[in-house]
Amino acid sequence: MKTDLKQIVKGAYVMTPIKNAFNQKTAYWISKDGCTLALYMFTVENCLGKKDLESRFSDDNLKSFIAMFEEQLKRKPDPDALQEEMKKLEVWENVC
Repeated sequence: MKTDLKQIVKGAYVMTPIKNAFNQKTAYWISKDGCTLALYMFTVENCLGKKDLESRFSDDNLKSFIAMFEEQLKRKPDPDALQEEMKKLEVWENVC
């Protein structure tokens, strides 16, 4: 599907298309002004056409993505899970 992809701003939220360097597919990601978090929304190539792509940005659909984003912001990190991730990073750094 060929279409001009662009950032979409809705209040404090922005939906940004980003091309994956490994598979050349483009996904939209949602982020919020003042946040370092971005969450995957959907892959453009999985849309059934231009109308389907446009419908993903309807007010009702955006409300769902914004709610998902806000839910992630509310979650407090689990200290044990963070510690485990730090250990994995240390191992990975030694491999590289």
